[in-house]
Amino acid sequence: MSKERLEEINRNVLYIKKNSLTPNEIITWSGWKSILPIFTEDLEYLQEQANQVPELEKQLEKSGHGLYNCHMCYERLEQQNKRYREALEFYAGDDKWKPTITYTPEGDMHEGAPLFIEDGGEIARKALEGEE
Repeated sequence: MSKERLEEINRNVLYIKKNSLTPNEIITWSGWKSILPIFTEDLEYLQEQANQVPELEKQLEKSGHGLYNCHMCYERLEQQNKRYREALEFYAGDDKWKPTITYTPEGDMHEGAPLFIEDGGEIARKALEGEE
């Protein structure tokens, strides 16, 4: 429905009110002759617009489903990005590349493999498979 057409209909209604045709005057033939062309065109236009409403509602419903699907896809990609970032942060951390140091009960130092090797890629696999 065009805004201009609605403004025109509004002007027509104001014109009829301005010319102050009372209900009794409108009932007369001369009263009807003065407003009938405006009234008929406006009603036909409004009827055409009303007939378009069901189709427009269907289109709106379809676009709403599409928007919902896009939102769900966005959420899924956002979670995937979070998992990948956390996995990268794990492997990029300086402490993951240093050998692990453990001490025996006797106080002897034991140097082990860095955490990224001990992990064996488990964090990366979980991130790629979609696990938290």
